[in-house]
Amino acid sequence: AGWQKLYVEPRMPKPTPVSAVAPIPGHQATAQDTGTTAPAVSGTTSAMAPAPAKPKQIYELKTGVGPAKLGDSGAFFSDWHLKSYKKALGKDESLVELKSVSMLDGSLQMAFDSQEFLYLSTVQGTFSATPRGALWTYEDERVKLTREFISTSEQAFVDVEVRAQFKATRPNYAFFSVAGKGFNDDSVRDRQRLYYTGHEVHRVMLNSEVSPADLAGAVKYIGAAIRYFMFGVVAMPSGGAEPRGLVQSLGPEYGRVSLAYPMAASSLSANLRVYYG
Repeated sequence: AGWQKLYVEPRMPKPTPVSAVAPIPGHQATAQDTGTTAPAVSGTTSAMAPAPAKPKQIYELKTGVGPAKLGDSGAFFSDWHLKSYKKALGKDESLVELKSVSMLDGSLQMAFDSQEFLYLSTVQGTFSATPRGALWTYEDERVKLTREFISTSEQAFVDVEVRAQFKATRPNYAFFSVAGKGFNDDSVRDRQRLYYTGHEVHRVMLNSEVSPADLAGAVKYIGAAIRYFMFGVVAMPSGGAEPRGLVQSLGPEYGRVSLAYPMAASSLSANLRVYYG
């Protein structure tokens, strides 16, 4: 499905205005979703047009809970099957997959707060195998991005080391987001966004309308959940500033929660631990 640009301005203390820019796969954004318009970005040209699409790559990574499928563009994870759980009784039933939690095609998106770098939310990179798992790389005249995925067949999670090196101008914030959607039926009652801060897990139901809000204090992890399963992203120590959090509703049945990393220099280093189960 198509998507349009989404802009929401969190009220984090900062020297310049910041806008969270993060497309959600499978959701057509409207002005009603955001309630905002795109702010002007001084000193920059319009966002770079995306390169022509290449055939999509899916890289399968073994984990202790089941095969994780890595996407080469917007979503870090295009799917993840849990080998110990099926959708219904019977040996021929299909395994529980990642879409069971989010109802979206893929999960965990990266975006930046500058319109100049909006296109980086959907660029296609290249995979290569590594001794620890897989490496995704993208580079152009403005930036070099890498995502290294680390896992083993015994490990119940995937570590993701994200690096970004901007060559001239840079954004002020990087966002890592987990989104979800529901329907007008009983399923929406179980779908929620999660974040952990202040030694407490906070739950925001998917069908609850919340104003765009940044969260005070460092956020340790974010996630999306239903009654029995959870997809979570933990902010691991990386030597830089701890991330803040951002909670957003994008219409009555769409929502996301994000880790917001401030960028004080031209480079970003973020270590994430991703769990599904």
